[in-house]
Amino acid sequence: MTALRRTRIGAFNVAAAADIYGADPPPAKHSTPPAVREVRAPRVPVDPALRDLVNDRIIGPAQVARASFDVRLAAPEEETDIGYGRALGAVGLPGTYAVLDQSGERFLALMAEEHGSAKAVMVWQAH
Repeated sequence: MTALRRTRIGAFNVAAAADIYGADPPPAKHSTPPAVREVRAPRVPVDPALRDLVNDRIIGPAQVARASFDVRLAAPEEETDIGYGRALGAVGLPGTYAVLDQSGERFLALMAEEHGSAKAVMVWQAH
């Protein structure tokens, strides 16, 4: 075997990704690790064809959450609680799960249940 090629990333197939670099990725410009130096990318115009290609392939956070985790829909008062860092009541979902707003269109947080309550592992967006 001379090379490895990634074909999937979790629930996502690489074939659905937009290749914005073409056949070869751009060469590294610096040998100093990014954490050591300040990096400012120049603003360059985006080709309209590339913009259309990428825009057609963007997957929103709620869609990614549904593909990657079990999902819990939050009532409006629970959205407020998540925003203030409060725990929610347990619903019996195992492991870490995604919490979406009541419509299922907005990703709010990742939560995990322990000792009868659900606590935020990561809050993405809340009121």
